[in-house]
Amino acid sequence: MRQLIILFLFLSSFSHAAETRPYKMGFSTWLYAPTGEAIMNTVKFLKEEGDMYTIKFDEVIPWRSLIDNQPLPAEFQKKIYDVAIHRLPDHKLQLCLTAVKDSFDGLLNDVDGSLPQETYSSTVIVDAYIKYCEKMIEVFRPDYVLTGMKSNELYLNNPNAWKAYEKFSKAVITKLKSRHRNILFGESINLNKLINPDKPLKETKHKRDIINFSRHFDFVPITFHPFMSAYSSPKEIQAAFDFLHKNIRKPIAIAETAQIAQSVQLKDITLVSNQEIQKSYINTLFKNAKKKRYLYISYWAYRDCDALVATLPPGIKESAMVIKDTGLVDEKGNHRPAFNSWKNEFNKAYRK
Repeated sequence: MRQLIILFLFLSSFSHAAETRPYKMGFSTWLYAPTGEAIMNTVKFLKEEGDMYTIKFDEVIPWRSLIDNQPLPAEFQKKIYDVAIHRLPDHKLQLCLTAVKDSFDGLLNDVDGSLPQETYSSTVIVDAYIKYCEKMIEVFRPDYVLTGMKSNELYLNNPNAWKAYEKFSKAVITKLKSRHRNILFGESINLNKLINPDKPLKETKHKRDIINFSRHFDFVPITFHPFMSAYSSPKEIQAAFDFLHKNIRKPIAIAETAQIAQSVQLKDITLVSNQEIQKSYINTLFKNAKKKRYLYISYWAYRDCDALVATLPPGIKESAMVIKDTGLVDEKGNHRPAFNSWKNEFNKAYRK
């Protein structure tokens, strides 16, 4: 009997050790506070608790310098190189770029706040953006490049610009793919906007057009924040993932995701959550990523950013309140239950 127990324990241990995951895991470089200490702590955490990570640039593009073939502004170059010095050499990198401003209705501003006279249909803009992407690829040496972020929001916010943007996107990705065979290219799709507010899910022109749009990608990166979605219960969240799996035929990656760990009171609504709801979402994410063999999962912010939000101007601060409690680590540095789920999954060996 004793020998049987020892054998059982040995086999159980071996089985656990053999568990693997088919996807990379990591976080974005979003800081929890505007301090040097926060930078170093974030770099350390990303290095130890993931095997990929995300860098995002979505504020400005030096359009005029690119169009005129002039050196990029010194301040802009300093900003990107200040980030690049922390490149983690043993980690896969998702580099997120965009030519669309955060209101999702037109071109991103230049460094001086001005807007180009040209539009997405202009070859001048296409060529300038390709140069920009090439520079960022040279500096950061990424493995995955998003040439657009949450692109379907432009479709919704400025339908008249969509056809031109679609051609712009294809031209940019086609050229970059021809030059960088070892990099995967795509644009993220905001799943919240793709499925809202339809319950139950039904086919719409928006869904058809965006799914067709994704066919020129190497893979389909998804942004999903269930607390901002009409699909917030465990059953509904799974329905959102099922919709993806039914309609997307290319490899899927989670480019950005998060779940709040406590309820948030906004002006017109209360977003209800707690630490167990956050943990449940993380486990659902892992289950789907394993079943459908996602390329990677990139979680938004590893730690609550109360200290950062406190420094923001009033208008921006109110908007940021919704994301400040999404960390797997709270503002005091304490691990939440969802972190334990993350750690257990990350400890499994990666097998493609």
